[in-house]
Amino acid sequence: MSGLFKQISLWLILLIIVVIAATKLSNPTPANTKLGHLDFQEQLDNGNVQTVVVYKQPDEDSYRFKVAFREEVKNQKTMSFLYHEFPEEWLNAMDELKRADDQKLASLPEDAEFQPFTWEQKQEPVMLMNLLTGVVPFILIIGLFWFFMFRQMQGGSNKAMSFGKSRARLVNHSDKVVTFNDVASVDEAKEE
Repeated sequence: MSGLFKQISLWLILLIIVVIAATKLSNPTPANTKLGHLDFQEQLDNGNVQTVVVYKQPDEDSYRFKVAFREEVKNQKTMSFLYHEFPEEWLNAMDELKRADDQKLASLPEDAEFQPFTWEQKQEPVMLMNLLTGVVPFILIIGLFWFFMFRQMQGGSNKAMSFGKSRARLVNHSDKVVTFNDVASVDEAKEE
């Protein structure tokens, strides 16, 4: 039973590795059009922006904007773009939208389902962390695969890669050979 369990677990691990690799390596082309800073500015002026997170790039004088819309824009509910500056007019428009939503929220009853506009500015995470989160899972998967393969090769029979290991033994003619005549008087030998 344990041999069957080991074999099934090995195949399951291989299947998981293939699925993860396929999802990580496949880069499906999006059917949606790419939204840019002009689309963001238009939606900000229209009040269709739900949340904005602004990341300051650590090595450059640029900003990454991650935006969520209240209603879909060109079949997209979110967008992300890189821009070389954080314009003052965008900051003013976001503050104005926040004030308007806060006033609207104050005038609504408590049980009303209304999400006010929010925005925040953050420091962009270091690229090393992004690299680690992308590479560490692959290293773990390869390490587990390597571990299980070598563990399978350690054993003798019924193991992976055991085709080169012969279980044949040399016969030593000086060993005592037992014949039927030697055990003829034993009742169990006669029955066999």
